[in-house]
Amino acid sequence: MSIIVSKFDFDRNFWEFNTQLKAAEPFKTFYNEDKSKKKEKSSMIMWAIALCYDFDSQYFGVEETQRQEMIGTDLVGDKDLFTTDQIKTLSEMYQTVTDTAARRQMRVWHKKLDEKSTFMKSLPYDIKNWKIIDEMLKTNKELYDSYSKIEKMIMNESSDSVEGGSEESLMEKGMLNDKSK
Repeated sequence: MSIIVSKFDFDRNFWEFNTQLKAAEPFKTFYNEDKSKKKEKSSMIMWAIALCYDFDSQYFGVEETQRQEMIGTDLVGDKDLFTTDQIKTLSEMYQTVTDTAARRQMRVWHKKLDEKSTFMKSLPYDIKNWKIIDEMLKTNKELYDSYSKIEKMIMNESSDSVEGGSEESLMEKGMLNDKSK
């Protein structure tokens, strides 16, 4: 399970349990610019980013746009939270810091499979489209087999020791100091 998501709790301050992120940009500026009591506003936004983009989040299986709106609305009260440039930058850096090579590949696969599903849903099954829809459905097995292989690589990365040539994230490598341990 993810180091960050495993600590999630509405009553916990994100920054107190993820102190290492306060040292690196763009998190450092985001933290320093927050004038709310105990940095509660930026803490809640960082929890929203973690819940939206962390593979171990229970929300991760939801299509990205829907997931962003759901988490933005339910957690922060802002449906458009993930559309701002600042939050996009924070979200991208969060993924850079927490993702390994296999997770980066999984993220691409996940997004493309969502795009394919959305496209297929938009096509009516009629005389004009039936062949293309049937071909797309046939390729799904191959795509999901490949997706499953990447998923297994990620599960192997999640074990205590790193084996099989998998790469640790910056946080796992200790390149970002986690004072909450």
